[in-house]
Amino acid sequence: KPLPNMPQSTECYNDGPYNLVSSTLTVSGLFTDFSKAVSLLREARPELRVDLLEDCNGNVIVENFFNLLDRVETYLSQMKDSYQHNKANKFIVEVEGLDGSGKTTLVKKLQQDFPNSLATKTPSPSLKEIRPLWDHRGGILARAFYMISNYVLEYEIANCE
Repeated sequence: KPLPNMPQSTECYNDGPYNLVSSTLTVSGLFTDFSKAVSLLREARPELRVDLLEDCNGNVIVENFFNLLDRVETYLSQMKDSYQHNKANKFIVEVEGLDGSGKTTLVKKLQQDFPNSLATKTPSPSLKEIRPLWDHRGGILARAFYMISNYVLEYEIANCE
């Protein structure tokens, strides 16, 4: 679904430069871990069209995004190291699916069963400014962006307590 005020691309995206990364995925275009997705986004940074951003500080938005990814990566590393010693009683349930497949209905039922739960959508508001760049680019880079957005949300939830 196009974002409001976002110029629609008539360009075809070229995933060719990213075929090496794509070939290491179990299923082409399907990221199963943060590190591969974020590595691909970092590799693509030079081709981002910051001129598409409404804000005149496009380079700052991009810099902030990649700084956020660094913080998320550090957080995930710390969580991995501490997981064996400190199994938390909190967990994240991610629900994905096609439009109209019942995601909202399922989440509402889960909230009834888990009244202290939090329901939210991705990408989080913190990614609102950078999202048009990945949507415009499309292809494997957009899929990588949406994959990491789940981890960004986890990081934000963990750091708001």
